[in-house]
Amino acid sequence: MKEKVTIICKGHPLVTATHKTTFELTCAPYLTEKGNCIIAVNCNKALKHFNEKVKDLIRKENALIEIKVKAGNKTEIIKAHGHPDLPLNHHEDMVVRKSKFICSRTLAILADKAAIDFNRALINEIKKGGKVIVTVEVSTQKECNI
Repeated sequence: MKEKVTIICKGHPLVTATHKTTFELTCAPYLTEKGNCIIAVNCNKALKHFNEKVKDLIRKENALIEIKVKAGNKTEIIKAHGHPDLPLNHHEDMVVRKSKFICSRTLAILADKAAIDFNRALINEIKKGGKVIVTVEVSTQKECNI
């Protein structure tokens, strides 16, 4: 079973992407210099807008989440996990975490990348302020029958 959601965002000149444990997408149209985890702003949807099929799948114990971030001709792929305790109801922010920390802003946990791990060519493209397309594809691990 697979579900997918596409989020259209904008880049911003103040994107630094230097946070070591998370990256964030926000519906807010602005960014301050303190927002070193934010990689895109002005998103057209937040966690509360995800359809229930996507949310249900993210909340499965064996949920695998692949997040593709594309700006210009540059793409980054991040692998992460879902969890049954994820609220998935925040109205503005979506945070992907390397840790297991869960709050209303958390989209995924145990990610293989944080903002600092993103390819700098992609970050430079995002800083131009153009369109950023984020695709969240959720699937479940198949159980091994032995």
